[in-house]
Amino acid sequence: MMNPRTAGVEILQNLEALAAEVTKRQFELRPELSAGYGPAGRARCNEDARFHLSFLAAAVDANSDAMFLDYVEWTKSVLVSRKVPARDLAQNLEILASVLERHVPAATTVAIPLVRTAIEQLPAMPTEVPSFIDRASAAGAIAGGYLQRLLAGDTKAAIATIADALLLGVPIPNVCSEVLQIAQQEVGRLWQLDEISVATEHYCSGVTQQVIGQICTRRRASDKPTTKRMLAMCAPGELHDIGLRIVTELLQLEQWQTVYLGANVPPGAAVQMCVDRRPDVLLISASLAPRIAGVAEVVRMVRERDELNALQIVVGGRVFARHPEVVQFTGANGYAETATALVELLRAS
Repeated sequence: MMNPRTAGVEILQNLEALAAEVTKRQFELRPELSAGYGPAGRARCNEDARFHLSFLAAAVDANSDAMFLDYVEWTKSVLVSRKVPARDLAQNLEILASVLERHVPAATTVAIPLVRTAIEQLPAMPTEVPSFIDRASAAGAIAGGYLQRLLAGDTKAAIATIADALLLGVPIPNVCSEVLQIAQQEVGRLWQLDEISVATEHYCSGVTQQVIGQICTRRRASDKPTTKRMLAMCAPGELHDIGLRIVTELLQLEQWQTVYLGANVPPGAAVQMCVDRRPDVLLISASLAPRIAGVAEVVRMVRERDELNALQIVVGGRVFARHPEVVQFTGANGYAETATALVELLRAS
């Protein structure tokens, strides 16, 4: 019997050729696209096809239909907010299914039925995305004020908003997870709905990174030292590292010995650092579904080293928070949904 996961591997191995075929057929079926969008539009269509295929492969590989359906819902909101009709996405997915049927025989078991399910559910998928900020709550009010100043381009006022919250006695972990991280999630939502540009998103992320470093380094560490060591990294290809940075800074306040590797860490380099530094915990963060395979690869490589057999591996990030069922696929020892929950988990370990 054919292993359904074979389709995920074959899709990734032939990603560029499959995406090119999807794009070619899309433009053949609709010649007006060339006139309306030109070469730039064709390149964007090809990029979208690559995304569709990579998220599909990740969902098949990790045995999580919900992960691909979640991605299609997100994609619909992104396209509709940019005046691209949902029917264009449906047509693109139909073409993708037909291309897979022709070129990836293993896809008939799981991958193609999953694409068909997404097409069937597409009309009912919402295009409105609720705000992450609850402005009726105390933390939400602070997050809203912070974000408002960021979007106005007033860096000084945004930083002052966080400083005022700390002076009023809001604990640092709450400021990090309930204000800064929530505000950053709202920034992502605003980009998703085409209400801010990529440049604005990067500006907001940069200021938030700066604020996290400032508020943590200016506060006295815990009086209870620990010998525990943690190495923190983003999965290969993963660029979203604010949540990882928050966990690292909060553990430093508790006098953990931390090594922060940051975004997009190659598996081999990560494993070698574990061998060199011998941490008690390896924390791997991933936000996007296609990064899960990289997480699993790092875990596998760690498990192959006898000298690291006592190392605990914990995962976190958006994809695990939304789809905890995929944690088992990675081989990690555990996960936590939020940054503060992750700190609590590690504190108790």
